[in-house]
Amino acid sequence: MKKIKTIQVLLNNFKFEKTNNRLKSQNDQSLSFSKVDAPQLNLDKNETAMAANTELAFSTNKFSTTGNVTGIFIVSKKKADAIVSGNDLDAAKELTSTIVPILMSKFRLYTAMFSTEANTYPIIPEFKVNANGLQLDKKNIN
Repeated sequence: MKKIKTIQVLLNNFKFEKTNNRLKSQNDQSLSFSKVDAPQLNLDKNETAMAANTELAFSTNKFSTTGNVTGIFIVSKKKADAIVSGNDLDAAKELTSTIVPILMSKFRLYTAMFSTEANTYPIIPEFKVNANGLQLDKKNIN
C-alpha cells in the first residue's frame, strides 16, 4: 500500500469510570470513512483527504473507558474512491489495518493516563486489528 499521511488525530469524547470490581461489557466497535474537502492541504492530483472515525472501549474490574476518535489522513485517490464506492473490500481491509492502530494510539494514551486514578500503575490497553470480518456498508460511507 502506498504511504498514508496522518494529518490530525482527535479524541472527540472520552469517558472514564471507576467500576469497583464489576467488569463492564464492551460494545462492538465500528469504523466509518468519509472524504474531506481540505484545499489548504495542497494535495497532489492522485491524493485525497479522508476522515476515519471509530468508537473504542476498554474495561477492567477497576475502571472502564470509552471514546470516540477521529483522524484525518491523506490517501491515494484510487484507494479512497474504491472504498467510497463500496466495491473494494480488500482496499477497505488494507486501509483499516493501517489507520485503526493510529486511532487506537490516542485512545490508549488517554486510557493509560486516567487508569492511574483507579490503579497505582498505568494500564495500557492492547488491541488487535482484525479486518477479516470487515463488511462494507454503503449507507455508512459518505
